[in-house]
Amino acid sequence: MARNMIKKRWELQKLFIFLQLLITPFLGMWLISLRDWNTLVSSSVGNCTADVVGMLVLLMLFFSCVKDRNDLSYRTGYFTYLVSINGWALFLDLISWLVDGIPSLRLVNLIGNEIYYILGLMVIMIFWHYLVEVSELEDPRLTHLTKVLNIGAFITLLAIVGNLAGRYYFDVNAEGVYSRQRFYPSSQLYSLLMLICVLFLILKMDLSKKKRRALLTFIVAPFATIVIQMLFYGISVTYIGLLISLIAIYGNVFTEQNRELIEKRVENLQKERVIMLAREEQQRMETELSLAAQIQTHMIPTIFPPFPDRKEFSLYASMTPAREVGGDFFDFFFVDKDHLALVIADVSGKGIPAALYMMVSKTMLKNAAMQGMSPKQILETVNQQLCEGVEEVQMFVTVWIGIIDLSTGKMTAANAGHEYPAICRKNGSFELFKDKHGLVLGAMEGMRYREYEMVFQEGDTLFVYTDGVAEANDPDNHLFGVDNMLKALNKEAGAEVEGLLKNVRDDIEDFAFGAEQFDDITMLAFRLEKLEGEK
Repeated sequence: MARNMIKKRWELQKLFIFLQLLITPFLGMWLISLRDWNTLVSSSVGNCTADVVGMLVLLMLFFSCVKDRNDLSYRTGYFTYLVSINGWALFLDLISWLVDGIPSLRLVNLIGNEIYYILGLMVIMIFWHYLVEVSELEDPRLTHLTKVLNIGAFITLLAIVGNLAGRYYFDVNAEGVYSRQRFYPSSQLYSLLMLICVLFLILKMDLSKKKRRALLTFIVAPFATIVIQMLFYGISVTYIGLLISLIAIYGNVFTEQNRELIEKRVENLQKERVIMLAREEQQRMETELSLAAQIQTHMIPTIFPPFPDRKEFSLYASMTPAREVGGDFFDFFFVDKDHLALVIADVSGKGIPAALYMMVSKTMLKNAAMQGMSPKQILETVNQQLCEGVEEVQMFVTVWIGIIDLSTGKMTAANAGHEYPAICRKNGSFELFKDKHGLVLGAMEGMRYREYEMVFQEGDTLFVYTDGVAEANDPDNHLFGVDNMLKALNKEAGAEVEGLLKNVRDDIEDFAFGAEQFDDITMLAFRLEKLEGEK
């Protein structure tokens, strides 16, 4: 709304200038035709000449302001009001000198001088508001002072209008001659008071010396001209003094503000450009992360029960990434009809690089297993593949892999730097099985790994997990730990495999108490329900 109001003010100012351009030549020529130049004294000729020259300069100054205007702000509007009102004041001063001494135009002389006095009041008030906007001071006392000065200006305006009846400031006699009256000096008192207030405001503002000197000309020039006019009749230089001040302000303040504004706009445009590029980059990354998450989701089994026709075992797994994509993964697949492979792994790092490394590792592990290799051979083969030609990657993956013979319950497993599995015998409780660790995959070529065997009976349960379970933290950075994990498992050790994972997950959430998850949390539970040969 304020911006629309300022636009309307700009249009109104342009209309004023257009009317001035249209009216001034014709009215001036008409008045000149009525004027007997032999009766026009030399001082009047000088004042008329000064008024015409001043009007032309102000006209150029106004159009320069319009051309240089780079924003729609009150400070810009106030300054151009000063320029246009000063031009109208010079025009009225010209009319007053031309009609002075013409009895038939006495009323024109009287009204012209009344408006001339009013414009003087308007100029000083508009300059005050201009200074307030330029200062950008947020001082309640300044707001209160402005209200007081506005009230004083209104009272002074009533006094000027009252001169039409009382003639205490000036008069135009029956011969059409202008003359000052007894209380003429009091007509300048409010302007002098305003100039004092303006002086204090300028001194309080944080300005460069150049700008401060330019603004101070608005005090020095009017003050000097007011003194001159009060002492000498026949000299009208108030608005010429203001013109000089406006030129100084235009050159040192107005144009400087426009330059600073242009620089600020360029800076803002550059910032907006950077922000826009950052948003585009963020959107691109979010799109890529979303796509990567979808790919990862399809890479990891998500349908449970995974093999509904196989009743020999129960199996459930879950992965909760710390970010959109994670480095953890699990897998399970049949190597042949009797042998089921179980895999859980944790890639170093997070985000897309870890997700890519995870997909490569997962594919390699499954390919090696499907070739009939043992867990030991699988880890050695994949380690060699990950190390070949990728030293600069500097990533690795921990892996636990087990292949269980469903006909006998015997499982062969190997561990490459992964967490200890937890085992629960039928009707027993979960305990850690501290198997022998080998080095993580992808860290060093030529590594050898050990494998071990264990036999599962009906009802025995295996639980494997990544370090994100034990290292989940609360707001005070206390770790959840393996002991709490075992407690969660043993709350209902005989629960369905899905329920086991849910109990652990619920306890982690209660423990974390809203703390941010820093690592992927991946779990897998397997229970042998019956041997394959049994019915």
